[in-house]
Amino acid sequence: MSKLFGNLATERRSICSSKKREGGKFLDTIKAVVQKVIREGKHGPFAVATSNQLEGSVTLSLEPTVWMEKEWPEEGMIVFLGELRQKRAGWRAKHGRFWKPSDEQTQQTERSKQMKNVELIKGKCAICRGPIDKQWAGENPSLGTMCRNCSDKRDEVFGLENVEIVVQKHLRFDPLLGVHEYHFDWRGSRIMVNGKVGTIISPQADGDFVRFEGEKTRSLGTFIKGVGYWDLLRIYKAAGGETEPPALDFGSYTPTKAELLDEPILVVKVEMDNGNIHNIQVGNRSTGFGRMFAPTELPNLSTLHAFANLYVRYKFGLVHNYCAEGGFLGNDFEVRNAEMFTGDVGLSVRMNRLADDFRYVNTPEDFHRLAVKEGLVGMIAEREQSRPGVIKDASAHEVLSTWVNVMETLLRYDWREFTFETVEDVWKHYCRMQDVLLNIMSVDELTEALAYVRKGKMTHCGSSY
Repeated sequence: MSKLFGNLATERRSICSSKKREGGKFLDTIKAVVQKVIREGKHGPFAVATSNQLEGSVTLSLEPTVWMEKEWPEEGMIVFLGELRQKRAGWRAKHGRFWKPSDEQTQQTERSKQMKNVELIKGKCAICRGPIDKQWAGENPSLGTMCRNCSDKRDEVFGLENVEIVVQKHLRFDPLLGVHEYHFDWRGSRIMVNGKVGTIISPQADGDFVRFEGEKTRSLGTFIKGVGYWDLLRIYKAAGGETEPPALDFGSYTPTKAELLDEPILVVKVEMDNGNIHNIQVGNRSTGFGRMFAPTELPNLSTLHAFANLYVRYKFGLVHNYCAEGGFLGNDFEVRNAEMFTGDVGLSVRMNRLADDFRYVNTPEDFHRLAVKEGLVGMIAEREQSRPGVIKDASAHEVLSTWVNVMETLLRYDWREFTFETVEDVWKHYCRMQDVLLNIMSVDELTEALAYVRKGKMTHCGSSY
């Protein structure tokens, strides 16, 4: 079960600020959240708070000489702490009060003063300031675009001194596909370009949409290259940000055959067209006209779907479908996942793939593109079918019948009792999947198939399966 586990942390790192630390012992002011209040401490009342601006916790005395409000703070309240000192036992604040709306603006203004400006010129290289070849970057290159000669120097444009990182980290854990990683949401991070401070609204792979001061709030803002998702990850890592989740150790699991229900808990319906399989529908939604982005009928349905896809690729030596929906390519047939745009789980099948593709070849360039694509598909297919035990040149009927058998077997277990709130829940689900699959394959085949699934997933190419 692939899952993003909430907002694990929202972190603001004023990387550009020179006042953040002096020798690692001093911090001027921070925004913090009260975690607990001790009313009768050994040295009087005090509170313990945490902040994304530093590691560890901060202790604050609630004596009138330190706490500047009439009322004491409560757990969960946001406070303003000043004159922090790092002691052997942790951080101590010399004064504190409740956080005020004006503090946010003041804090942003101070950070803006310390942020290094980046000068960018439309149509000019962000590094050498030379002209940008239109054949290289198109007719209207975005701000921050680099020329061909400087394209490998993007680290020189944005760095530690001119980016304020704000990040929400989500944990993604998928033992089936071998995924255990953070996903980073950089929205809210800030940069200064041409003297204006902008906030990142929509991070992209190679750049971001940035809304600068004075721009309409309903617009995405200005697209700036060179400060995309991976650039911000590089800067965050250079600033000491945590990029790897804590290690997990669930040990090995020995599956035991699970008892199955008499019928699948969801119907797997095969739709035919002129004697060929046209669609495979799982559940009660149409693969052609499902509700956009609607949730599936089982929270783990996409994981079951992923295994069925990757298993038939393993068994028959099929090629991953590189379209956004994912799926697989076989002996002159194409299969796409139905769920990508409709919210459904199922397959859409296209027979006579090559002949159908030739209908759209109108120019020599079209023919060249098709030839290159088919050459690549042929190379991958030859490699896949060279694996020991692969059933070669299987028909669409044989492949899809196997897919249906695997999916129906997985659905003959009542997954509705499972919850998926923790990594432990996801691991238990993965183990039970193995128990269920022992009803249609041996332990050795299951072990080999799971190893293939972990290696066979696709990355940066639409669907991973």
